[in-house]
Amino acid sequence: MKIGGFIKNNLTDYQGKVAAVVFTRGCNLRCKYCHDTQLVMPELFQNQGLISEFIVLDYLEKNKIKLDAVVISGGEPTLQDDLALFMQKVKLFGLYVKLNTNGTRPDVIERLINEGLVDYLAMDIKAPLEIERYVQVAGDMVNPEMLENIKKSIKLILDSGIKHEFRTTAVKEYASGEDMTNMAESVKDNELYWLKDLVKPEITLDESFSNNNGYSLTESESIYENLSEFVIRVKAR
Repeated sequence: MKIGGFIKNNLTDYQGKVAAVVFTRGCNLRCKYCHDTQLVMPELFQNQGLISEFIVLDYLEKNKIKLDAVVISGGEPTLQDDLALFMQKVKLFGLYVKLNTNGTRPDVIERLINEGLVDYLAMDIKAPLEIERYVQVAGDMVNPEMLENIKKSIKLILDSGIKHEFRTTAVKEYASGEDMTNMAESVKDNELYWLKDLVKPEITLDESFSNNNGYSLTESESIYENLSEFVIRVKAR
């Protein structure tokens, strides 16, 4: 795989487990608030800064007793042709595997589920499930077919029987409280819905995004109350 980042141990990305985190390079969306330029736009870096898969697997094997799991994030991991093979190797170490995805490749997600290679699925819902709204947040790479794939992935994950979560980054200019309630309703009865606070780093894919704002604590609490009708558990982070 094309690995652009590696965290050797982490206590927050896989709840209740000590996990290493692998970040793949390359993405098929261009979310305006994204701050992982080096992962999302590999054309700017070519192969510079890539981490050898051998080094990552060697570390995992030598430290498997200290670890519980591996989280595979991105970029968008499902774009990697050898994702399933990498997961197979990780599973041989007796480690759990969590996948973070944008849901645009339901065929890959279905294969991973069917082959028993993933133990936890986390999917971002970027915007209300309408083409114009998704384009507004995730860029004009989004087309109707891609949006249908996102809807398929939501259903796959909900029906998978695998531990899962959905997440939305709360940006006031792009998603109202009503919008987020509607998004939560689209994954009704799921296990966990994260309402993520907006992070405003110095560099984002859209330079103008620094002018956008997240929600205040009071506003967030009101949104959480509304979302709790549709999900089992709601958290902000």
